Amino acid sequence: MNRFRFSPELLGHRGEALAALAEGGYAWLSDFAAVDVLQDVYGLEVSGIADRPTARRILALLRRRFDGWPHGAVSLKARDGWRARVHRDPRPPRERWSSV
Repeated sequence: MNRFRFSPELLGHRGEALAALAEGGYAWLSDFAAVDVLQDVYGLEVSGIADRPTARRILALLRRRFDGWPHGAVSLKARDGWRARVHRDPRPPRERWSSV
């Protein structure tokens, strides 16, 4: 896998994710802090989520919207809160995070 690739269409997918989150009743800066693109695995990450149940619901929403992207997880990052990520490509073994 080329770790230095750039896929500009992910920026469009980011907009789709923001729209899907809004349609799902999630408000930016209230329910989550950011939606970031993951160039290395062709995916998206929603971060700054307050609790695990909300992160799991957001992950389910992302999986429905991006159903061709088979990889996803929720995790807790100490200072940034919970995050949900969904991506098309697998992470290299040394970079996998444990699913919570």
